[in-house]
Amino acid sequence: MGLGIAHLLVLPDTCHDITVLNANAHNAAELEKWRQNQPDALDFSHAMQKVCDLIGSRERAQELEEKLRKKVKRILHCDFTKENITDPHVLPKVDCVLSVWGLGPVSKNQASYTENMKMLASLLKVGGNLVVFGGFNASFFPIGGMKYHTLLYNEKTVRMALTAAGCSIKSFQVDDTEIPDHHIDNTHVYCVLAVKEHEV
Repeated sequence: MGLGIAHLLVLPDTCHDITVLNANAHNAAELEKWRQNQPDALDFSHAMQKVCDLIGSRERAQELEEKLRKKVKRILHCDFTKENITDPHVLPKVDCVLSVWGLGPVSKNQASYTENMKMLASLLKVGGNLVVFGGFNASFFPIGGMKYHTLLYNEKTVRMALTAAGCSIKSFQVDDTEIPDHHIDNTHVYCVLAVKEHEV
């Protein structure tokens, strides 16, 4: 959902053909400017440097960003109200899907959260990895002083949705949040690794 690429910086050494999906058409267009290295593209250098520091990368942030830019082959707007979320584009099944804070904002209720998880899993080959990162018990996220909807859900919601999507959970890590309440009101952050066992 968000407008950023820092979470992708760990991918270039293992992924060679990256597709970035964003549920916000404006954000997808801005990220495409970054991919094409256009002069008016957003500057992510500060976030890049922070990530390099966190992961202990020996590469300079600019070099790592350029490596990522070369591996990102396409940036598409996705729409979870459509049967094919990348319509009109039809993508081949992939080995890995990474979702970072993506499902809560596009889900109206628990049932739609499960359906949206199924849509993410449908992008995977059987045996592929689904990595989902998000926050529990959040009801909003702020942008420019405005508060926007995100679904309030918990660990049980995620586990049930992954099972319904034909996935088995291999790792589920939950930590207390350290984000101040005025930024977002989630109580915990989580990261789950699941493997797609079968089509649904």
